[in-house]
Amino acid sequence: MFFGKRFSGYRGEAFSGLDLLVLSIIRSHEGISGYKISQVINRKFKPMWRASPGTIYPLLNRLNDKGFVETEEFIDKNNRKKKIYRIKGRIQA
Repeated sequence: MFFGKRFSGYRGEAFSGLDLLVLSIIRSHEGISGYKISQVINRKFKPMWRASPGTIYPLLNRLNDKGFVETEEFIDKNNRKKKIYRIKGRIQA
């Protein structure tokens, strides 16, 4: 799979195929949770590859730290802390 390959991109950053896949999933939603991102990936790539929380959440944190995504935290109706991810402004185009 292409997930381990690196691609150069915006601001000279190097992106893996998985980075690009996750960014495209986030871009196609108004706001999406890490859990939902995993579900989308698992539906598309099952049984070849499974997106685990140990892969997705560090990737999301890295994209957030580098300023490519922004997060919104809130408490859901079951009193659980949730995060929604969105592409930051300029990158959306």
